[in-house]
Amino acid sequence: MSRWAKRPHSDKTGCGIVERYCPPGKGETWRFTDPTTGKQLLRVREAVRPQRYLKVKGGANPFDPVGEAYFQRRDRELALRASSPFRATILRQQHGLCPGCRQVMQVEEEVELHQRDGNHQNNQRGNLVLLHPKD
Repeated sequence: MSRWAKRPHSDKTGCGIVERYCPPGKGETWRFTDPTTGKQLLRVREAVRPQRYLKVKGGANPFDPVGEAYFQRRDRELALRASSPFRATILRQQHGLCPGCRQVMQVEEEVELHQRDGNHQNNQRGNLVLLHPKD
């Protein structure tokens, strides 16, 4: 956002740009607003969430069969961190694995939400399970 705002206002300081595009509200976080209409476009703090990285062990190699268990555990942890709280709760119940194929559920994969008892009205967490889609 700062590059975009700095381009047409190269002579202004950072404080001047913030005052123009993110006028402070009393007790509120910065809000990116249109200076002409005053319409709120987005909340900066909600749009940019801090992302913590999970380091890889120095000697770990994803192509070595010895490190396969390590990378599966790491993939499960990454999936839990990047998921919504609802999805993370269900993945924790499943230990990060698909019950159908026993493969690790990746973050970017499409998943299907199923009810174990087959009753689509029963949405209790103990009844829900995430599965890989069947093609």
